[in-house]
Amino acid sequence: HILLFFKFIAGIFKTAKDLGFAVSVNTNGYYSSPEVYDKLASLNIEQITISIDGTKEHHEKNRGRGTFDITVNTLKELYKRKTNLRINVLISRSSMNDIEYMVNLASKYTKEINFFAVRFFGRGKELENEESISFEEFYNMSQKTFSLREKYPNINIMHFEQPLIDNSSRKELKEICEKLIDETFHLIGPEKAVLGPDAGVTAEMMGWMMNLIL
Repeated sequence: HILLFFKFIAGIFKTAKDLGFAVSVNTNGYYSSPEVYDKLASLNIEQITISIDGTKEHHEKNRGRGTFDITVNTLKELYKRKTNLRINVLISRSSMNDIEYMVNLASKYTKEINFFAVRFFGRGKELENEESISFEEFYNMSQKTFSLREKYPNINIMHFEQPLIDNSSRKELKEICEKLIDETFHLIGPEKAVLGPDAGVTAEMMGWMMNLIL
């Protein structure tokens, strides 16, 4: 039961905080019980991050029918309980135009929003050609997030890969990727570690690294 789970993790979080760690939780926010909202708010952690992937149409394309309204309601309920909130947004080609919609939503309830480009693998690989964002599209989307910062000064708008992209040429990015694989090749593998989609790289950079691994 979800309430028993919260009771279990509350002890873990307390121990971590006693040891000096900052503690946060990432969740899909798919809850509809006031008891769950109260438990989440009472965890006394630094931040709760809720995943909302654009408008209702695009969020439910990723997360399933009927999830959007419940997730947004969780956001509102935790806001009422004065929790420190953040929103993570997975962006695909379908939802690239949802950026301001999401910033506007986040500005009402959170202090921070972070955009990530979707990486397709496993069962989602079949969507790659249709939904994957190119390097140029990703860069243009990043510029859009920058333009919104003046309009929404009360919220920290983040774009995870942007500092690396802005400060490096395409040739330099490729060299960085090749150097990373050269230095860490012995650590990478299905039974060791994999390069995750939130590791601060674009889809193109993931491709460069995969070409070296395979």
